[in-house]
Amino acid sequence: MAGADSVRPTEVALVEASSPNSYNGTLKEVALGLFMATINSVPAGEFVVRVAGKNIFSKPSNGLFQRRSSTKLQASNVTITTQADGTLVPGKNFTLTFTVATTGSGGVFNITVSNDRSFVMTNVPSSLTLARGGSANGTVTLAVPRNTTSGSDVEAEAPGGADSNYAVLRLSVVALVTACI
Repeated sequence: MAGADSVRPTEVALVEASSPNSYNGTLKEVALGLFMATINSVPAGEFVVRVAGKNIFSKPSNGLFQRRSSTKLQASNVTITTQADGTLVPGKNFTLTFTVATTGSGGVFNITVSNDRSFVMTNVPSSLTLARGGSANGTVTLAVPRNTTSGSDVEAEAPGGADSNYAVLRLSVVALVTACI
């Protein structure tokens, strides 16, 4: 919130755009003036975010404020999960598996994968076909150059479909150390 140094939020909710129904959350101050909201359920359709609280420096007797997001939001029906099984080693290939799932309608989901180190990628599927409420797996193989230094990071993103989402995975490159005794 702009001007957050003069306000203290006490309530947060997701409000359905097409009805007065709201999904209340809880607020936790994680640092001075920074709050995290936890909301256990998200509306299926479009919604706005409503925040209410107290204006710390307000002269009026009540000192309350309420703000609504000007943009309508909608939760994605697509999830992408991935997990690194192993470590990237210079001069070796690394295979990364990911899963795309939908709780909505199925169809052909376009897949895009990138990495910020320009490592050569192979076995990248251009699309995955999902049934309604289904999931499918894909793999990507990264060729890690021999001259890659330890500590380099790689991010892989896989957005897809008309309803999209993405996953970012940070991987570390660790050079093998061999010792002669």
